[in-house]
Amino acid sequence: MGIIGIAEIVLALFLQGQIVGEDGKPVPEVRLARGFEQLFNLKFGSIYDKVGEVFTRKPYNLTKTLDALRNAIIKEDRKRKNR
Repeated sequence: MGIIGIAEIVLALFLQGQIVGEDGKPVPEVRLARGFEQLFNLKFGSIYDKVGEVFTRKPYNLTKTLDALRNAIIKEDRKRKNR
């Protein structure tokens, strides 16, 4: 998963609006991105540029990273149920 994939995750979390700050309001996209930078020791540069790259993907690749994460969870679920 590359930097654009992580930006895709940040974007999805931001658009959901479910991550809130101490004030109870949704965390701004930039603040969420900075948290990911610290957590994963990476640099987006401009999160807006990286998010722009997500939206320039072909429609079938728009949520490539999220789809891969979803598939990994489904695969693990099937594996656990077959034990």
